[in-house]
Amino acid sequence: MAKSIEELFWEFASERVREQQKVKSTAQLFLEFIAKGVREQQGVGESIDVAVLSPKTILWLESNKPEMKLASTNLILRDIVIKQIVHTSKKIILNHTAFPLADLFFLPEKMVNPKAVFWDNSNPGLIYVFEIFGTHRLAKIVIRANFLYKGRLENQIRSARLVSRASLCESRYVLVQGEV
Repeated sequence: MAKSIEELFWEFASERVREQQKVKSTAQLFLEFIAKGVREQQGVGESIDVAVLSPKTILWLESNKPEMKLASTNLILRDIVIKQIVHTSKKIILNHTAFPLADLFFLPEKMVNPKAVFWDNSNPGLIYVFEIFGTHRLAKIVIRANFLYKGRLENQIRSARLVSRASLCESRYVLVQGEV
């Protein structure tokens, strides 16, 4: 006897639910990656994609830094860098420039909608800036475009800390998008 459309639908839907339960969401994978990076004694070089460069940033780089041919538009975070952020945060917590570790968990959302993106002419790279709840300082995420890591070029997040708005007005920084 043939199955009814309703039976086929519920069978298909149940199978889909089982498949989705096996696949973790990107957000869950990111949370686990950060938690493992904070917990582990030493990073091993594992990475995760955090976000992608915005079309506006890509156009700015093509127009203003034509010598820089991006190998990728992905923004990468390595477990080794998480260790550096955690270590640095412990050292600089007293002068209020430590990046709040809890905010690492929200990095993908913040990187997609930064308050501003700058180019650093003194130490070539992108600077992503966003507000952190509960402080007058801004988060500053340093990204080295085409950073060579184990023979591969990647746009790697290299550091994170809090800075004053005034520090972003230095002549070394060129506004790519947004405002401070």
